[in-house]
Amino acid sequence: MCLKLHMSYFHTNTSPSAPSTELSALIEKLQRNADKVEKNIYDVEQNLNKDVSKINEGKQPLYQDDTNKRILNSLELLISLDEDADNAKRLQHPQAEMIEQE
Repeated sequence: MCLKLHMSYFHTNTSPSAPSTELSALIEKLQRNADKVEKNIYDVEQNLNKDVSKINEGKQPLYQDDTNKRILNSLELLISLDEDADNAKRLQHPQAEMIEQE
């Protein structure tokens, strides 16, 4: 997964011009949400593999609802991550441009 590598951008020193507690909280939220998306992606992949096996055996898939929920949750988290990246830029995080691109 690429999220861990890219999310390392969040572990840098904050700019003196940004309110450090607000920026720190934002960075923690970014990391937490990125971790959730990464876990969802992993779990969805595992569930899809299990369901493909079931389908190949002529059985009904077991994880369709859970997979759908995880995908929807990830989409919501990605929207939040995008908004938070904009906020990091506003708060003048030293690597805000790279965060926003990721």
